[in-house]
Amino acid sequence: MKSIIRHILYGKKGTLDSVRSTKEHDIYLDKVIEHDDELRAKLESNPELLTLYRKVNDSISKLNHESAAAHFAEGFKLGVLLGLELAQD
Repeated sequence: MKSIIRHILYGKKGTLDSVRSTKEHDIYLDKVIEHDDELRAKLESNPELLTLYRKVNDSISKLNHESAAAHFAEGFKLGVLLGLELAQD
């Protein structure tokens, strides 16, 4: 078995490319893009609402980033603790 450290070093694990999307993820992503395009087209006639929409969208993106980072860190800590416990046996 190859070292996980080497997998990380050579970019085989721990990268965005190593995370596979589910079929459901791709379906939801397509719907989000479709609805976003439709909403933006309708908001084009009202620049004030379009600006507000962009601010909301930006805030949601930042919130999702912070949430993902916190979950990643917690999962990483859990994995390390699990590895340490397994190494003791």
